[in-house]
Amino acid sequence: MDATLTAGIEYKVWTDFDAARSIVVTGNNQFILKPVIRVYTKAISGSIGGIVLPPAADPWVYVLNGNDTVASAKPDTLNGSFMVNGLAAGSYAVSIDGNNNFGDTLYNNVDVSVGNVTDIGTALLHQ
Repeated sequence: MDATLTAGIEYKVWTDFDAARSIVVTGNNQFILKPVIRVYTKAISGSIGGIVLPPAADPWVYVLNGNDTVASAKPDTLNGSFMVNGLAAGSYAVSIDGNNNFGDTLYNNVDVSVGNVTDIGTALLHQ
């Protein structure tokens, strides 16, 4: 069975080698190896993504847990998209700091769940 993986999500991957089913006795009493391998995954993190405009704001995105910065990202300089990966499930604040005389924006109570990307939408920074 194929697994569908989501971009921006961290996964644990296990490989199970079934030795009992992998060693086969042939008709002339020889042994051959026909590996039987099972691979499975488990999502262990979530992500926060969105867009910050305009790119001229030269912004930084910070993910906060209380007063602690958990992670940060620099949005793409052309389209303003960003993704912060590897977040544990929980509620975070997302602070977007504009530079070049652009204002800042704060999103509170951004919920992250394992295996999902939380999209905060488009943040428009003003001068």
